[in-house]
Amino acid sequence: MKDITFYTLDFKCLYILPQYTVNKGYISANVQKDFNGVGSFEFLFADETLKDIIKQHRDNLMFEWNGVQGILCAYRDDIDGFRVTGETLNGLLKRVVIPNTATTLNSDVETLARSAISSAAPWLALGEKKGFNTDVSYSTDTYKSADVYISDLLKLDNAGYEIKADVIEKKFVFEVLKSIGNDLILSTNNLNAYDFVETYINRTVAYGGYYPKKQNDVTVWSYITLNGKLNGVYKKDVVLASKTEEEALMELKSMVADAETELKTRKIKYGADYSLGDVVRVQNNDTAVRKRITSIVMSQENGYIENPIFSEVE
Repeated sequence: MKDITFYTLDFKCLYILPQYTVNKGYISANVQKDFNGVGSFEFLFADETLKDIIKQHRDNLMFEWNGVQGILCAYRDDIDGFRVTGETLNGLLKRVVIPNTATTLNSDVETLARSAISSAAPWLALGEKKGFNTDVSYSTDTYKSADVYISDLLKLDNAGYEIKADVIEKKFVFEVLKSIGNDLILSTNNLNAYDFVETYINRTVAYGGYYPKKQNDVTVWSYITLNGKLNGVYKKDVVLASKTEEEALMELKSMVADAETELKTRKIKYGADYSLGDVVRVQNNDTAVRKRITSIVMSQENGYIENPIFSEVE
């Protein structure tokens, strides 16, 4: 498995950490990379030289491991070793605030996202365009952290995003990720998947809601629903934070059940056989269902494990 390389945020290579040997190297590595969100990482190691480097550069440090890049957020030095935690480079968008749009924006999600990044974070270079054909409408009357703004926008067309560090050209690059079909079938019968885990949570589900809407300089409460046929105990209404009909509809559409499938893989590799955002077929028992890969968890401790996480395909 690959070494962990540490850089400053101005791309100076500080240290290369190998796998564990006596009193040196990393003991374990756990990374989650998300299709449309900010992933996380945790490394545990024993290396006195690297400890001193991290303490010196604790607010100016990024890493690269197994194709995943991230920024340091915290460390803990105790009897078990030196543990560093942080976020993937998508977390850099938390440092950026995007103002309210004032008017409704209409275009494809990639065009709108690239425009927002160019305006709010000009230090981010724009990567290759993937090409989106469906126009959407997007508006917000509040200021938002860029990671929230971009994520909410891209959800409108099942898109994702990634920030990469080009250590050769010394620049950070923003790209929109496109969800595509993949003929891969993950199943125990194909000997490429095992340890299936299914999770379903419906605590945040809602079908209708009230939001404060301004009419002639007066705030009135308006109601919006996705399913007006539901009545009685089956009707689920909430109070929405949105202040326009467009935002309220988008907020309400996001209040769906959290249904995920997790599994471990063998004989296939992330980046070669599948990518984040791919829609594949997952077969558990006798049923094969199309699912989108929304996250990938990579762990190295007693051997290497890849654990994709899937969401339902609308």
